[in-house]
Amino acid sequence: MADGVSGVNSSIFQDVKAQAKEPVKDLGRDEFLKLLTIQLKEQNPLQPTDNKEFAAQLAQFSQLEQLSDIRSALEQQIQTNLLLSQSITNVSAASLIGKSVKAYSNKIDFDGTNGAKIGYTLSADARQVTVEIRDSKGNLVRTLEPKIERKQGDNTLTWDGTNNDGTFLPSGDYTFTVKAKGKDDITLEADPYTFGTVESVRFKADGAAVVINGREVALGDITDITQ
Repeated sequence: MADGVSGVNSSIFQDVKAQAKEPVKDLGRDEFLKLLTIQLKEQNPLQPTDNKEFAAQLAQFSQLEQLSDIRSALEQQIQTNLLLSQSITNVSAASLIGKSVKAYSNKIDFDGTNGAKIGYTLSADARQVTVEIRDSKGNLVRTLEPKIERKQGDNTLTWDGTNNDGTFLPSGDYTFTVKAKGKDDITLEADPYTFGTVESVRFKADGAAVVINGREVALGDITDITQ
């Protein structure tokens, strides 16, 4: 008999344990309504819930339901605005095809013949500027130390496509970095940018992008547009 009782208790314990769930931290509309229903069901008929207290609980439920509806409406409105904004951006991006732009990028698409125009923006006048150009494998091929292009703001120069020995390099993908020092050898911010013509527009899940000189550039990285 004792074994039977023990077995029943163990079974009940396992059932209760299996039904147990993680506690709910946020009281939602459904949980509030369930609690209110249980309260009415389990109240003492000889001492029912006070009318004022019951009315207050109903008022709380009504407010909770209204807030839930407002939140749902706001979420739908935000989603609609995002879709509208993306549609407007996509239409505007298409109008950039064929236009010359300036965009933040350290990429150089060298055709093997013509010099490549590059630029950078300095946070202040620089005492020294060093431009390092690397090939697609990361090897340093050319170091430039401009003497004039060291003013605060935008500066541009042209790389002739040669390495440090004066030999012309093959066409391909190159990158450049800019290091600048100001008064008292303080390191200055130097943001690289490139020039090119928008060849096409690509619509992606994270937003529109344009193709400049065969390279994809985020629409937000474009700083200037000219005819």
